[in-house]
Amino acid sequence: MVLQRDKPIRIWGWAAPGERVTASFAGQKQTAVAAKDRSWKVTFPAMPANDKPQQITVKGKDKALTLENILIGDVWVLGGQSNMELPLQHIEQGRLETVSANYPEIRILTVPAQNGPQEKKGFPRLHEWRGWSSRHFRSFDDFYLVVDAFQRAGADGIVAMIQDAAMLG
Repeated sequence: MVLQRDKPIRIWGWAAPGERVTASFAGQKQTAVAAKDRSWKVTFPAMPANDKPQQITVKGKDKALTLENILIGDVWVLGGQSNMELPLQHIEQGRLETVSANYPEIRILTVPAQNGPQEKKGFPRLHEWRGWSSRHFRSFDDFYLVVDAFQRAGADGIVAMIQDAAMLG
């Protein structure tokens, strides 16, 4: 996971109404109490980019959750239809680019399609952040052209890309 640098960091979730929840991140702790609708939210101050993997730990009355390998950097939200589905094999030297790609600080999250105009407060946990190197070359296509443009523009640092599957047609 990558959290946006230089912006407040909001961590949120659900717990039993009235339950006290404590989130720990980057040596800081924030506490909230779950509302009647079970929602809670804490906000950590903005932080600069950091390429050292960190953890977020969230603890409630009876349960704890730890998220690992969290970086702070730039988050890109990608949307589109066929332009986001261009297979890498259809571009010149596509297969060579696939095997030679090395972007260890890039994390990817594909948000599943959820139809309807209603606000969505979450999505199934099976859709989790993945490192660039863990992607098989056939699913590498989704982001290649964006990463290529990012690299050719001389940008560097930590990047997260969130692809909205609802936009994939």
